Amino acid sequence: MSKKGLFLSVFTSSLLGFVCILPLWLVDFSAVEIVFGRFLVFGLLILLVLPFRRDALKPYETAAPRSRWQNGLILALTGHIGYYLFLILSIRSLGGMAACLLIATLPILFSLSHHRKGTHHPVSQKLALFMLFCSLVLLMFDKAALVEDSSDKDHFATGVIWMLLAGSCWLCAANRQVWIVRAYSGIDRSNHLMMSGLCTSLALVVLLPLALVGEGEWRLFSQPDNKNWYVFWFGMIVAGFFGTLLARVIWNNQLAYGSDSVRARAMVSEPLMIGVLFFLLEFRWPDTAEWCIIALSGLALWMFYRKV
Repeated sequence: MSKKGLFLSVFTSSLLGFVCILPLWLVDFSAVEIVFGRFLVFGLLILLVLPFRRDALKPYETAAPRSRWQNGLILALTGHIGYYLFLILSIRSLGGMAACLLIATLPILFSLSHHRKGTHHPVSQKLALFMLFCSLVLLMFDKAALVEDSSDKDHFATGVIWMLLAGSCWLCAANRQVWIVRAYSGIDRSNHLMMSGLCTSLALVVLLPLALVGEGEWRLFSQPDNKNWYVFWFGMIVAGFFGTLLARVIWNNQLAYGSDSVRARAMVSEPLMIGVLFFLLEFRWPDTAEWCIIALSGLALWMFYRKV
């Protein structure tokens, strides 16, 4: 792998890692507010670029308008809004290690479950997936051991549910993304990004009623209560521009369509950087159980990607 490919993998993974630890940094703001802010900035940036790319959506005119926007909105609701919302909720309930393991497991699960008929996967790859599931179970037992009263038990149980919902949204969006890429195979990747940003902006409308009826993590634009909204919007600009738009541009142009080696190292570096940033944010070293989880999941990733 070239030095440029290694740098881009680590840099992009750092941007995505920042997006994942953002909920642990902006603890005074609800999950819905963080989701809304991140993708509002992303959508506004796309709208600013659109006048200079007026031809961006023309290639989509060959498809029926209903199908075109329907697929884009489904992808936005599942892969952007739904996935990130449930991921934030799971992180706040289970910690950053849950996001690290989930993001490591989902691409492998998707890769093994979506293959051409007759494709044979080595036993080591299937074993790697099993080891990642074991890591997730070990993490759940470790978190459950810290639960003392009934309210903590409910918080832990809902965290597991949020994590499962985040995984379901990611897999649904990945399936839809594959279908869109195949259906519009002749369209430039930057045009797909423009369409994605516009559809995400439209999909944010479904969150607006939460400004009136939402409570707790589901509250949108809650009362100030000593909240530092300047810090919030600074974080949203960083997340929307660097962690969403720039990361997507780098991934689309340099990583996703690069060599198998480049993609593999990018997939490994993302959960790694999430874990590193998580422990840096908490100013601590992993404990014994976390070291075991890191070692087991690291071995699993090495087994899966070592021949790529």
